[in-house]
Amino acid sequence: VNLRNCNKRCIETLAESGAFDCFGNIHRAQFFISQDGKTNFVDKLIAYATKKQNGPQDQFSIFDMDETVQEEANPEIPYCEPWTTYEQVRHEREIAGFYISGHPLDDYKPIIKNFTNVNLTNLADIPYMEHKFGNGKPFSFVGLVSDVVAGQTRTNREFGKVTLEDQYGTWQWAMFGNNFTQYQHLFQQGKRLFIKAALDIKMWKKKDENGDEKEEKRIDFKPLKVVYLEDAYEQLCTEVTLQVSIKDVNRDLAMEIKELLAKHPGTVPFNLRIFEKGGVFYADFFNFSTKVNPESLLCDLEHLSVNYNVELK
Repeated sequence: VNLRNCNKRCIETLAESGAFDCFGNIHRAQFFISQDGKTNFVDKLIAYATKKQNGPQDQFSIFDMDETVQEEANPEIPYCEPWTTYEQVRHEREIAGFYISGHPLDDYKPIIKNFTNVNLTNLADIPYMEHKFGNGKPFSFVGLVSDVVAGQTRTNREFGKVTLEDQYGTWQWAMFGNNFTQYQHLFQQGKRLFIKAALDIKMWKKKDENGDEKEEKRIDFKPLKVVYLEDAYEQLCTEVTLQVSIKDVNRDLAMEIKELLAKHPGTVPFNLRIFEKGGVFYADFFNFSTKVNPESLLCDLEHLSVNYNVELK
């Protein structure tokens, strides 16, 4: 990587967007960590390149820390924790204008799968929503708050316009009065939310230009429950069911599950379901004394040696 023609912001932009992810010995957050509160690792790399400017090599690798470069000249890579998935994709969006390695809501796929029944594209389709939920049935969805506008109407009534985004699109939600003020503290830009709502359908009569009365319909979205997604497991989950096929059950799997349960204690009851023939026949093994932390358990389940499915209630 030739640093001679790169300024600091250029290198930081490349690091933030993931251009250096191909180098396995450094992650994105390490480029921005500062041990003295003033100089970050990018500054040290530029200083290192400047010292090498008059050397015999026109180009060199800032990541090749082996014997080909004198040890004392190598800038020491600082230690820090990697960015979370959310932090990583947020930086990508700021730099490139779009998400590169994923979406901020991807961390909550189990919540989306088990507790939502619409997405933002559905919400924008009023005929669909009225057909599915016009009888007062509640619906649930998730969204990342990308913009919030708050104000007052001419009659001094509070209102808010909240723009949400998910993996399928964006949707602007207009709320008035208590519908907005009750949850205004949660509708903050950058926050990821789980929302339960219902349609509020009102009919009223309005005179047209000829003086004839005409009935009109107004459909609003009324929030019933709004929680931060990071709190969703705790507030929504009342049971975790791990489903595995009977053909995969053996002593090693039993030990794996036992270790996982011991590693992730919590307050939510755990149920093991063993199924066969595509899940048509199954048996549940429920122990009321076994309780887990759903969020941490689900992260660790990715390393389970067999195929599985998780159901949250």
